[in-house]
This record gives sequence, C-alpha cells and structure tokens, in this order.
Amino acid sequence: MDGTAITQLKSQLQKLKEEKEELQNDVQEERAVVAQMQQELATLKQQQQMQGGQLRDKELALQDYNRMIKESETILKKLIETSSNFLKTLEGETNKLKNQKK
Repeated sequence: MDGTAITQLKSQLQKLKEEKEELQNDVQEERAVVAQMQQELATLKQQQQMQGGQLRDKELALQDYNRMIKESETILKKLIETSSNFLKTLEGETNKLKNQKK
C-alpha cells in the first residue's frame, strides 16, 4: 500500500468517527427528549388520577343532592296535600260550629 491509500483510509476512518460522534450526540439528545416526555407523561397521569378522584367525589355529591332534592320534593308535596286536607277539614268544622251557634 502506498502512502496515498493509507492517507485516504485514515481520512475515511476520521469521517466515520465524526459521523459516529454526531450520531451519538443525536441519540443522547433524543434520549433526553424522551426522558423529559416520560416525566411530563408521568406528571399528567398523576394529575389525571387526581382529577378523576375529584370528579368521582363531585359526581357522588351530585347524586346525593339529587336524592335529597327528590326526597324533599316528595315530602313537601305530601305536606302540602296534608295541609290542604287539614285546612278543608278545619274550615268544615269551623262552619259546623258557627251553624250550631245560630
């Protein structure tokens, strides 16, 4: 082998090493990006779990409100009916008493 071929081989080897180093830098940068994304994803998953728990709590509270409102409306309706019946009975008895006085 003559000196020119060896020089060319050395030059080619140097280029390969530079390309490898550039690729190695790209790999490290992309690993850092992936690691950052994984951290962000973990944070988002944690926030999602927290929000999901809060949402479930609020949905349960909403169900309780709906149940309490429905029960209260039923009781109020019965109370109004009972009061109306009582008022009619009271008026009837009052009229009877007035008629007995005459």
